[in-house]
Amino acid sequence: MTPAIHHVDLLMSDYHATERFYREVLGWPIIRRSGKGAEGWVDFIGEPPADVEPLLLAVQLAGGAYLAFVKGRAPDYREDEPHIAVRITDPGALLERLASHRVPVEVNPGENMAFYDPSGLRIEVYEE
Repeated sequence: MTPAIHHVDLLMSDYHATERFYREVLGWPIIRRSGKGAEGWVDFIGEPPADVEPLLLAVQLAGGAYLAFVKGRAPDYREDEPHIAVRITDPGALLERLASHRVPVEVNPGENMAFYDPSGLRIEVYEE
């Protein structure tokens, strides 16, 4: 039996910066935005309602899997450098997007490229 990932929960330090980074900079689809209001958990589209604290952001991956970014304690991604590694079909286009948003990129020719999200999470990209 080979397992497949359903989702991965990751900590984020700033909801708005994380949402902008994955949506605008990377262009990855946001499939869920949630937060807590007076009536409990609420899903919303776009900006959160004034009375809702945004706490969860889900980013779609291939095959139905997703990354769920959760606001909680401040993440510390420095120790042992936890990271995610993804495969994409057009790393050149992603490099252009990152450059246009002035995101520093580490390019390892013949292997991968890597950069960091607003919470300091390392993202490694491999060509499919």
